[in-house]
Amino acid sequence: MFKGRLEASGIIASRQIAQREWRRLMKRGLRIMLRWWHKRYLPRHFAAARVVTHRYPGVYAPRSPKYQARKRRVKGHSKLLVWSGETERAVLGRPRLGGTGTQAWIEVVFPNRAQKSRGGKWTSAPLGQTKRELTAVSRSEHRELVKRLEGWVVKQIPKVKGTRRRRAAA
Repeated sequence: MFKGRLEASGIIASRQIAQREWRRLMKRGLRIMLRWWHKRYLPRHFAAARVVTHRYPGVYAPRSPKYQARKRRVKGHSKLLVWSGETERAVLGRPRLGGTGTQAWIEVVFPNRAQKSRGGKWTSAPLGQTKRELTAVSRSEHRELVKRLEGWVVKQIPKVKGTRRRRAAA
């Protein structure tokens, strides 16, 4: 989801940070960045349709005018990805985070999205489309997230204890 490069070769060479400590530092930094994304940017995906489609152009599948009119009539809103609010509550709830020194991920549980249509058939929104719509990141959001990660890592480097050990003369 997030692609960015953090130039670290000079920092590692000057401070002699062990690779294990660097990975541990990056793992924490990526998880902090992901928490920030979940808290600050993910809720924006549940805004009114015109706002969301402007913020993330080309990501959201168009909803039919018939569906939009029915949702406004029945539910009284035009929020994308929201019918009853169950998905919004589940996704914005407490996330489960995971990660390594090179990547981080977030796990959320989607509620059952199957519903009975007017014709009596069970239908469901395609989960792949919903996932793509939920995980979209704009360029400005991407830049801010990478900037936050880089700033956090730079602040933490002086605190790193794991410098390379020198062998004692035998």
